[in-house]
Amino acid sequence: MNTMSKKTKTVSVASIALYALLLGILTGAIVWIVLHLLSVSTNWIWTVIPSALGHRWLYTLLICTLGGLLIGLFQQKYGIFPDTMEEVFAKLKQDGTYDYHHLPVLIIGMLLPLIFGGSLGPEAGLTGIITALCCYVGDHLKYNVRELRELEKSGFAAALGVVFRAPLFGLVNNFEHTHDEEPLFFDPKELKISKIIIYLCAIGGALLVSESLSKWFGGGHGLPHLAWPGHAGLDDWIWFPVLVAAGIALGWFFQITERAAHRLSVPFRDHRVVSCLIAGIGMGLLGAWNPLTMFSGEAKLLHLASRWQSVSVSFLILTALAKMIATNLCLSFGWKGGSIFPIIYCSASLGFALASLTGVLPLFAVVCTVAGAYGSIMRKPLTVTAVLFLCFPIRFILPLLLSAYLASIIPLPKAEKNQAEA
Repeated sequence: MNTMSKKTKTVSVASIALYALLLGILTGAIVWIVLHLLSVSTNWIWTVIPSALGHRWLYTLLICTLGGLLIGLFQQKYGIFPDTMEEVFAKLKQDGTYDYHHLPVLIIGMLLPLIFGGSLGPEAGLTGIITALCCYVGDHLKYNVRELRELEKSGFAAALGVVFRAPLFGLVNNFEHTHDEEPLFFDPKELKISKIIIYLCAIGGALLVSESLSKWFGGGHGLPHLAWPGHAGLDDWIWFPVLVAAGIALGWFFQITERAAHRLSVPFRDHRVVSCLIAGIGMGLLGAWNPLTMFSGEAKLLHLASRWQSVSVSFLILTALAKMIATNLCLSFGWKGGSIFPIIYCSASLGFALASLTGVLPLFAVVCTVAGAYGSIMRKPLTVTAVLFLCFPIRFILPLLLSAYLASIIPLPKAEKNQAEA
């Protein structure tokens, strides 16, 4: 009887793993298609058309304002989309599912702020789209509830792996959660080899398809790999506390401006068009002054890495601060999206500024400030390392992990701590 039970369980795990692989393949294809559509649209609006018209600063202001109007009208009719990653998982835990009946609305809601230059990442919208897809697939397969949940969760992990080009992100983030937070996917106490197999099948299928499509047709997304010659020496490590402290300070700045923007947006919450127009005009003014404050930022990291020495330290620092303000302006006033990519770009800009000031190895400075800022905000050092692992050479794993850990244990300012716990 036990032998039969084991065989049945093995067959069940194998079939779920196969479905997870197929779901991962579908997830990878959808993520690539949506991001490719975003890339083509953005190129036309922000490169092809303005190159023919001229007056780029005025064009930037007009397009961002138009974007604010369209986003406001869209939200007035359909609601505020997309949900953030936290909102997606909260709805999933509360309702046991995620509404998949309005996928076109989810896709449009995700694309609008990104196409019109919002300082936002695509991870929030894509998480909602893939979650809806996973729930749809789960509702139409004949498995018990527990097995369906495993299949759905594997799809979420695959989506996060593809968006960030970080295969372990979805898996590691589940293990690392704060004391008042539930695991995103499964309870680590119930971890079994069968679950790992299911998740790896989904993540592997998604990454294989996404990378193949990018290779064949171009496009692609995720954090680039930043390479730099040399190893960090003692002279570089002497500056380590200063670099990490600067990253943490930038993380605090993000949270302070987040709170300020949230308070300023409260009177406009019931006036979607006005709220989104304010975000559009603000984004247009910042973008007209400095185009680097626009978009998610990961596509510009290589450009920044190759040209940081040709710009002033003050410009690099102002870019980091202004882009963080732009991100919180967008998020609070209705241009919904992700914040991870902009945070990474901002802290990298600060890192290059500090490298110029101190003379330390540039990539060492960037690793410390990026991990410090992201670790301070995320407060999950292993998750931060999983996201950034493929972005930097393996020889920087020690400063990366140490910076993220130190940033995560430094207490937040009292007001910010109260807000984070609220």
